[in-house]
Amino acid sequence: LPDNSLPNDTSSDVTSDNNTLGGTVTQKPMASVSMPIITESTTAADGTIVFQYIHQSISLIVPDPDVANAVIVDFLNRINSTATTADALRAQAKKDYADSFLWEEPYQCQITYSPMRMDHGILSIYGSNFSFTGGNRPDVSYLAANYDLITGDVLTLGSILTHQNALDSLCNLLIEWRLLLMRKFRLTMFCVGFN
Repeated sequence: LPDNSLPNDTSSDVTSDNNTLGGTVTQKPMASVSMPIITESTTAADGTIVFQYIHQSISLIVPDPDVANAVIVDFLNRINSTATTADALRAQAKKDYADSFLWEEPYQCQITYSPMRMDHGILSIYGSNFSFTGGNRPDVSYLAANYDLITGDVLTLGSILTHQNALDSLCNLLIEWRLLLMRKFRLTMFCVGFN
């Protein structure tokens, strides 16, 4: 999205007329995010891995440390919301491994996110909550969160899509995503019209 499409995104800009190219330069404050993956494995007495809990931590650098802290706390609450599920799957994996003579692979609980947009005003992350307890396929749900990096607030879709060009960009992105899924998984696509 163009910078001018973001509401309230210029409060920390630094503008200077002194540059070697003879124009005005606007510098945006730095924003940086790191989301390292953490894997916790549970083993049976014989050393076989029976369960893996895969999740993340987050490190965020923005000009206001209170904003960084608000985003980090919300993100970690999202990650920690799966801890009860992970504990239950861990207990189930131990029991199933002890009761089974045909153990194939460890059970898993995984919640991971990736930054999809990161600039001076907004951090958008997208991820999945994945659990596997054997069988043909895992259970997967998709997750997203958007943060205002000026205030630290969690943004709703309505607060982001206040401009027509943002809505158009989102619709185009969704169409591209569906086409990618079709090619990747050879799915049948159903089109829905929006007014």
